[in-house]
Amino acid sequence: MKKMLLLLGVLFTFCTPAFSQVGVGTETPDPSSMLDVSSSAKGMLIPRMTLIERDNISEPATGLLVFQTDGVAGFYYNRGTPGTPDWAMVGGSGASWLMAGNPAVNSYTSFVGTLDDSILTFRIRNLHSGLIDSAYELTGLGYRSLGKKIGAANTALGFKALNSLTGGYSNTALGSRAMQNSYNPVIPTMVTNNTAVGFQALQNAMNGDNTALGESAARNTQYGTQNVSVGNSALWTNINGSGNTAVGYQSMHGNTASNNTGFGAWTLHSNGTGNQNTALGYEAMYLNTTGHNDVALGIQCLYNNNGNDNTAVGHNALFGNTAGNENTAVGGNAFQSDGYNNSTAIGYNAQVSDDNQVRLGDGNITSLVCMGAYAATTASAPNLYVAPTGQIFRSTVPANNHSQYTPTGSDDTNGNIGDIVWNDNFIYVKTNAGW
Repeated sequence: MKKMLLLLGVLFTFCTPAFSQVGVGTETPDPSSMLDVSSSAKGMLIPRMTLIERDNISEPATGLLVFQTDGVAGFYYNRGTPGTPDWAMVGGSGASWLMAGNPAVNSYTSFVGTLDDSILTFRIRNLHSGLIDSAYELTGLGYRSLGKKIGAANTALGFKALNSLTGGYSNTALGSRAMQNSYNPVIPTMVTNNTAVGFQALQNAMNGDNTALGESAARNTQYGTQNVSVGNSALWTNINGSGNTAVGYQSMHGNTASNNTGFGAWTLHSNGTGNQNTALGYEAMYLNTTGHNDVALGIQCLYNNNGNDNTAVGHNALFGNTAGNENTAVGGNAFQSDGYNNSTAIGYNAQVSDDNQVRLGDGNITSLVCMGAYAATTASAPNLYVAPTGQIFRSTVPANNHSQYTPTGSDDTNGNIGDIVWNDNFIYVKTNAGW
């Protein structure tokens, strides 16, 4: 009887695994497992083999697990079928992306992204740092760029680029803090069609149709529109001015007005409320703050100007003018004096000395000859003559005698046809009919 009981106990012991779990290192295997390996000092080894050995397994079962020892070592499982094996690395391509790179990536089938119109987003510090939205044509990359994720056809690339935008469309911001604070609290869609390239370019724009290229270009522009600024700090102060074009380092840096054009470093640098000015050349109209309708073409033209309706062509032309109006200077260093109005100086170093004056050339000019088609074919027969008094007149015949004389009358017999004489009051010309 005792032998029978012992035999039944042995048989029961060997048959138990067929009806429950198997525990290795534990007497209480987890009820959800077929095999429970437990240890606090050792691990479990599964078959280890090379890539060639793995691929030589005949009809591997789906889910079969091995550890590959060469190539990109790691755990691999067959995600295919026994007839068509497809070995994939556990935690690698096809499952999740590895922090240190992924092996055997097929660029046609492997990707990071979505399978529908869902927005693809990126985060840093768990804060928005990029997105791609195919529905609204939004593209942003950079910490807090396109932070509100609102609007359409907007592109932001850089730290906090377009961070505050709450509406608007067709804006492009490239650079750290480009258009960072750009939004309109009243009409969000007004922030439209802006382009900003550079650190803090158009940082505070609240309107549309502006272009800023360069560090801090148009940085403070808010409600201004249709402005173009190219260069470091160009149009830096402009807030509400519109229709301005500034090209050059700090061109129109202090501008707050509208419809001004500056080409060249420091052009119209200090312009405040002056409107409709054009400056071309290094430091042209540099100190202008209130003057308007002025034109300066040349280095430091109208440098000190605050007058109106002046035109200067040539380096330093009208350099000293501060309050004169409606003056014209053509030539290097022409018209250096100040305070005159409606005067014109033409020629190098030509200067005026009064209002309503025209000066041709400087003090070195000894003659003025105009060879035109009107009865003047040689230098001896000019049709334009300047008397020693400075008066200018035209003659159709050679000027043979030029002196001070007062004819006694038209029938005075002195002189020949073509002679020109004058006194303190009149100029006389001898013709066929007399003086």
